Amino acid sequence: MNQEMKEQFQKKVQHCYAAQKAEWLKQPQEELIENAFRIDAAKRIAEILPESVNEIEMSYLMRFKDPLKIVTDAWVIEKEYPIDFDEQLSWVVWELTDKCDADGFYERENNGISAV
Repeated sequence: MNQEMKEQFQKKVQHCYAAQKAEWLKQPQEELIENAFRIDAAKRIAEILPESVNEIEMSYLMRFKDPLKIVTDAWVIEKEYPIDFDEQLSWVVWELTDKCDADGFYERENNGISAV
């Protein structure tokens, strides 16, 4: 796997998580409680996503401004908290990449990086 791309992806995910966290800190407590599942999922995904994706999946997700939001949204749609978080995350990312489900719904990055 391309180490430079992996580092860029990891930084991007960390940046996206920091931006989301800053938004959460502005929310009223009631909203935070209502969104606890999503917040927990985003935190866990941010921690393991860079190590969980292959180069094709990473390349696909790098095309978007906020890959963490995309994967978190796909995760939350499943509406269940799986026993094996890592395995479920791998499936969600594979599904997104295979079907290109984020195309047309999420803002793309304008940095010229293309999919493999």
